[in-house]
Amino acid sequence: ALVATRMQDHPLPLKLCYIDPIFRRSSDSREMETFQAGVEFIGSAGPDADAAAISACLETLSAMGLTEVLVDVGHVDFISGLDASQKEALLAGDYLAFGKIPTRGGIETVSDYPELVALSKALGQDDRVSFNFGLVKDLAYYTGLIFEVIDPATKQVVASGGRYDTLLSKF
Repeated sequence: ALVATRMQDHPLPLKLCYIDPIFRRSSDSREMETFQAGVEFIGSAGPDADAAAISACLETLSAMGLTEVLVDVGHVDFISGLDASQKEALLAGDYLAFGKIPTRGGIETVSDYPELVALSKALGQDDRVSFNFGLVKDLAYYTGLIFEVIDPATKQVVASGGRYDTLLSKF
């Protein structure tokens, strides 16, 4: 909202970071306050910008002592060609209703997605990165790449992000 309302005249691309308290609804519908840190690359598109965001996330986590993390990369295009019930099942993570466990693997799994092949090349040979056809999220929000960083010790998502190119227009 800040960029859309107060920074319209700033030259692009903009690289911003923040650390702020936010409120989220917990799994039992309670509101809880937590802190969120993030980076925003506004006005930069393509695999190099996406790789820069993922790299910044990994460098930050490494500086915090989380060096053994894994990255799952998804994309909203992974649901193209699916019917409505398959999309709903995949978005819900209901693989039984979806009919199979989504493919997860290296660059070979995304050979039909030039943007993701380019992302993989921009990130370099990082064996921590996997492409996950089950990683799809809110389609009204995300417009391309989606990623989650998992701590294998706890099996918890410790960071996430993605591309949401149309969000600013809503402000």
